[in-house]
Amino acid sequence: MVPLNFESVFPKKFREKYFKFVAKGETLEINGFTFNGFELEQKIEELKSKYSNGKEHDVLEIINCNLEEILIGDFNTLKDIVIKISRYDPLPDEFLKELKDVFNYDGLMSRQKTKSNITKKFGHALLELTEVRVCPYCNREFVNAVVSSEESSEKLAYRSPFDHFYPQSKYPMFSLSLANLIPCCTTCNSLKREKDPNEKKLKSVYELKNSKFIIFDYYPNELDFTDLKTAENSIEEIEVKSSEEDVGNISLFLLKERYQFHKAEVAELLVKYKYLNKGKFKMDKKLLGEGIEDIYRLLFANYSREEDFRKRPLAKFTHDILSRIGWEQILKKLFCQ
Repeated sequence: MVPLNFESVFPKKFREKYFKFVAKGETLEINGFTFNGFELEQKIEELKSKYSNGKEHDVLEIINCNLEEILIGDFNTLKDIVIKISRYDPLPDEFLKELKDVFNYDGLMSRQKTKSNITKKFGHALLELTEVRVCPYCNREFVNAVVSSEESSEKLAYRSPFDHFYPQSKYPMFSLSLANLIPCCTTCNSLKREKDPNEKKLKSVYELKNSKFIIFDYYPNELDFTDLKTAENSIEEIEVKSSEEDVGNISLFLLKERYQFHKAEVAELLVKYKYLNKGKFKMDKKLLGEGIEDIYRLLFANYSREEDFRKRPLAKFTHDILSRIGWEQILKKLFCQ
């Protein structure tokens, strides 16, 4: 898993405009596409008129009093509101359905606007805004928002999903909460589906402090090989470990099982490291540049900084394997003197 900085994914200025867009019905522009507002406050008031007492009334009061925090607050703020509302569990199915109709996620994401000959839905524009390019749950698959170009004869569109960390079936009032929307791949979204994170003991990528929450390793750790083939054959297992006990992310997203397919990538990294360490690779320092991050990127075809792990598949995995064998020391010795 790769941590996402909520402030970076959804900048403050955008969040303020998003609240006015969803709650008050003001228009919102994203990359030149202007979308009509949603008027959520009015819809909540209409639902409140139906419930004058009972726990439905109390939940609606919590929603009404905390609407801005629900829509644009950070993950810890949202988590506190989840606790407040969870005190009223279980809520009637009919009431949950009414809330889902009010916080109409599909209706919001499907709103579309045309500029030139390109039609873009709000969901596509929102995903592009996040600049998350790789699934933060698995760091294996790209996250995409693609629409046909002006020159294309086909009018097609595809968007990777947003996972509702708190699922809509149980928490429909958080369907439009930015801190509850995690850009992810279709595989992870299918595995997660409507599972309650409290029951499965899941961590949100918005609450992780660093990428060390999950660590990748390989077994055995010896560098006893002569070439790429023997290196790959020597790797028996990819290990996936968590820094915290009793956390369900690894098992739910099948991370250990899915990463067994990447023994070849580990072998390639080990061979590069071994021959770098022996001075067998001769590289042009002018091509590589002077920064350690650029050298790492060109040699290992990925990013070395945690904040860049969301840009390319296997960035976290590559970094963990190379850290296990001390990449930084060898690169500084060879190229940064």
